[in-house]
Amino acid sequence: MIGKIINHRNDQVTTSIEALDPKDHFLKTIEKTIDFSFIDEKISPYYCLIMTGLLFRQLSYSK
Repeated sequence: MIGKIINHRNDQVTTSIEALDPKDHFLKTIEKTIDFSFIDEKISPYYCLIMTGLLFRQLSYSK
């Protein structure tokens, strides 16, 4: 017999990103080394300007 079945779906777990992310992960080294700010400029022609404006207004009103 396997015993009583316990439902754990409503259990809550609290953690932080720092606890899940190792300090010496190689992606952190890459992020510190390479400046990725050029990507915004490269992909900006592909943005939908109408939706970007609506999103900006929504974010500015929510503050």
